[in-house]
Amino acid sequence: AIVVGGGNFYRGMAAAAETDADAREGEAPVEGEALDAVRIMTVHSAKGLEFDVVAIPHLSRPLLAQVRAPLLTVGREQEAPRVGMQLRRLGARGVDLYAQRELLEEAQEREAEEELRLFHVGATRARERLLLSGVIRPSPPSRSRTGEAVIERIVAALGVGRESGSTVAIAPPEPRPGLKAAFGPSEVAVRVNLASVEQAKELAAVRR
Repeated sequence: AIVVGGGNFYRGMAAAAETDADAREGEAPVEGEALDAVRIMTVHSAKGLEFDVVAIPHLSRPLLAQVRAPLLTVGREQEAPRVGMQLRRLGARGVDLYAQRELLEEAQEREAEEELRLFHVGATRARERLLLSGVIRPSPPSRSRTGEAVIERIVAALGVGRESGSTVAIAPPEPRPGLKAAFGPSEVAVRVNLASVEQAKELAAVRR
């Protein structure tokens, strides 16, 4: 996923979530922080930085990568770790043996938690405005899944309508102990773009 922001238009900078292991190595701030432009960067590169506006699109992607299950899985226990195996058969579904299923489920939970932590890092880079976007289903899913997309989690948690735009009231935060300050309530604006001929023309319009 890519996060954008910055410049006269956004007056800030953006950060983006990327699961590529190579991208996790670079966490140094970008040169020329005063550059008046829109910037695209990974969440790892944005750690420790803040911007007036941050936009995080493509939050509808699943949290879990579509990878084939390993043939052998070993638990993380220090002593007597659990072991799982998958017996693969030609022309038929594989058979999970021993603790294979529960070990795979635990690995998926850890991966999903890491993706959610990355999203939290990206979202908390914004000082004044945070823009989140993604595609949601016309109706809520029948059951929650480990790899459920961030945008679906947000819609479910805030009770956002799926057919039209709305606002979600947010209670003011409590000040830290000893801090003499008062904060007012805020709102999250939700804009829903339904598929239509007019919307397709708007998206396909060329602006020079």
